[in-house]
Amino acid sequence: MSGTVYVGLNLWENNFKGTITTQVQKGTPTHFKNSIQMEAYGLVGSGGTYIGKTADFTVTSDWTASNKSKFTYSFDQPFNASVAYYYLTPKGAVKNASGGLEFTGTGKK
Repeated sequence: MSGTVYVGLNLWENNFKGTITTQVQKGTPTHFKNSIQMEAYGLVGSGGTYIGKTADFTVTSDWTASNKSKFTYSFDQPFNASVAYYYLTPKGAVKNASGGLEFTGTGKK
């Protein structure tokens, strides 16, 4: 799994976009699915006196039929939140005639 993600942060209106590519080294896939979770923390409470979770959502592709070795999912997701820091966790899944495999990337800040 590889990709590029852009997180454009403003005071309130933010943007989360990028591409995630899953590649199979051996075998013939039948379906792919990619997703990425955004977990953001920022100012909360009366007067913004505490740091807390301000956003938690996942953008996901549908299961896509393909026998190619590579599947790329592009996304563009605006969101509103106060963000001081965030974590991104990519996930992928591949199916073939023998079964399936799901995997999770390391969350990045």
